[in-house]
Amino acid sequence: MGILSSVFVFGQNNNLIELTAKQDAEEGWQDLVFSITEKEKLDNGFWSLTCKAKYENQIVGLKINIVEGIPAGIVNEEIDNTSFVSKGVEIHSIGKDSDNLIKVISKLYGQRISPQLTSEKLTFTAFPLNKEKANLEKTVKGRIIGIDITRALAVIGMIIVNFKVVLGENGLSWVKSFASAFDGKAAATFVVLAGVGIALMTNSALKNKDSQKLKTARIRIVKRALFLFIVGLSYIVIWPADILHFYGIYMLVILLLLKSNEKTILISAIALILFYPLLIGFWNYETGWNFDTLDYLDFWTVNGFFRNLFFNGFHPVIPWTAFMLFGFWFGKQDLKSDRFIKKAFLISSITFVVIQILSHVSISFLSEGNKQTASELSEIIGTNPMPPLPIYMFNGIAISVLIISACIIIGKRFSTNKILLALNKTGQLALTFYVAHVIIGMGLIEVINPGKVGNYPIEFSVAYALIFSILCVLFATYWLKSRENGPVEWIMKKIIR
Repeated sequence: MGILSSVFVFGQNNNLIELTAKQDAEEGWQDLVFSITEKEKLDNGFWSLTCKAKYENQIVGLKINIVEGIPAGIVNEEIDNTSFVSKGVEIHSIGKDSDNLIKVISKLYGQRISPQLTSEKLTFTAFPLNKEKANLEKTVKGRIIGIDITRALAVIGMIIVNFKVVLGENGLSWVKSFASAFDGKAAATFVVLAGVGIALMTNSALKNKDSQKLKTARIRIVKRALFLFIVGLSYIVIWPADILHFYGIYMLVILLLLKSNEKTILISAIALILFYPLLIGFWNYETGWNFDTLDYLDFWTVNGFFRNLFFNGFHPVIPWTAFMLFGFWFGKQDLKSDRFIKKAFLISSITFVVIQILSHVSISFLSEGNKQTASELSEIIGTNPMPPLPIYMFNGIAISVLIISACIIIGKRFSTNKILLALNKTGQLALTFYVAHVIIGMGLIEVINPGKVGNYPIEFSVAYALIFSILCVLFATYWLKSRENGPVEWIMKKIIR
């Protein structure tokens, strides 16, 4: 069979290339062509590549670890015998997909071999056929599956919260507690993820000081911001709690700090959070609001619109932009490093728990059992999103990082799990599902029984939200079998280009 080698291109599980064997008659090797579905830089100096392909409607794959910094193998058109790297490549099984690969290789080449890939590490000497030093940091780019999984969970959490608010929230206390657990946290995570996305989009250009690439990124961000702003405002009459038009402004603020160092970005985020209580000291937070109906009475006036947008709307630019700024900072870190992600998970977990305990104990102690006092204190030192005071903001950042880190860890460890793969696809259609839950999800109930909207029991609101979410997951799984983008994502992409 000659020498067996591999050729890699980047792809996703929903868009894997068909496994092919390319024979080089002169050199005597076979190239097996795979898609790289995941890339990770290990602490031991290796890059770990999860490689997969399709063969007759089944997925095959394996994990290949390649040592960093392998020198050029071809120098002055001749083989450099000093470029061989002992133990430079490791092959690991990823379970069923690897067993499938062994069976396919056996079939392709008529070799009788074990039906399973050994669970032990296989180590090989590496020799590069390239004319330059291998740079896996630059040449192999992968989408972090955990980011899309988090995005899917954030959207599902927002669907639960928003259906509860619109359809009705009276009923069994445990169902109310379940739905309320997502209040402010799902939306905060959604915004933090946007900051992470902007960082991942611009990291390469900033690192390489590529002014042309950075200019292109700026234009794309501006167009995306305007698109989201317009889409959000287009249905605000039927959904006043929209986040997309706020989202667009957050992104424009990020542009002002796009080339700033990490310290400046963090300081800016903290400054927005701490500045907000001063604003409340000067202006009345309740101006414009009818909190009994959650209507903003003068939204369509100039003063009302900008007051709502920047100060006391559902997700005001001050201080909510801090979520996106923190996500922007977080996205600049090495999200493929196990050490960093585990550290982020630990710190965010401790921070979240400490804030929850301190908030609860403080309210209980200061209220002395008085429910009215406890309710008033909850608005100041509680973790409720309105008004978005510092306790809520820091709590939102902590839970966002906790969830993102956990999803990255789980996504790496169980990269072939069908549920996680389905959530990964769902996250890629997050914008479509956010718009759909308003236009289709809420709109359908409004058409069927408009008089009952707001008076449904919490059990119905949550059950409907969960059913709608499951349908979103199923739709994403089907849609991305033959397409790269969701419907709304496709429209935005066309406009941005």
